[in-house]
Amino acid sequence: EYYRVVGGLRGDLGGWKWEAYYNYGQTKESTASETALRDRYFLALDAVAGPGGTVICRDAAARAAGCIPFNPFGFNSVDPRSAAYITNNGQVSTYDSKVTQQTFGANVTGSLFSLPAGDVQIAAGAERRTEKSSEVFDLQTQLGNTMGNALTNTVGKYDVTEGYVEATVPLLKDKPFAHFLGIEGAIRVGDYSTVGSVVSWKAGATWAPTEDFRFRGVYSVATRAPNIGELFQ
Repeated sequence: EYYRVVGGLRGDLGGWKWEAYYNYGQTKESTASETALRDRYFLALDAVAGPGGTVICRDAAARAAGCIPFNPFGFNSVDPRSAAYITNNGQVSTYDSKVTQQTFGANVTGSLFSLPAGDVQIAAGAERRTEKSSEVFDLQTQLGNTMGNALTNTVGKYDVTEGYVEATVPLLKDKPFAHFLGIEGAIRVGDYSTVGSVVSWKAGATWAPTEDFRFRGVYSVATRAPNIGELFQ
């Protein structure tokens, strides 16, 4: 099950474009399936000759708990009582997850001032984001006693407040060997409740010696904070 609610406002103010928004999203998933238990499966496979030519489980405690030998060979070779023992009378393996994200944000763009080659354009904004996640498995799955891998529960959350500013600055225009020359830069700062403050930034330049050729170079440093699974699993 998934739903998302988003709303916002946008407009112009004195030649500047602005927008503000709110977003909430949630995803829930639940599964349930009958499963074999690893310990009972091995006990049922470990069969020996019993009294009067019968076949019994070797382990006496397992026999007392209802163990019936499991025959994996042939069509319809499994005794229903053995299947009931191995699955603990229909033991159900469950998985329940819930992921939510809530975001507030605002952005503004416009011209800061004019140079002979054109306007200095900037964009700036801020965002507040909260992430929550939980993944919960049944006890037998956590213990690794099903026919799959052992899986642990993961429950965690974090929030982050970020701000950024970008700018493009035209330096030359319609000059010899400089149909256009400009520089650009950006910085983004995030404050995470889990790992503290991080900074990402970039700096670059664009040069078009003629109208037909353009060169662009950018150097950037990006930061990715760890997600909930990496932090809390």
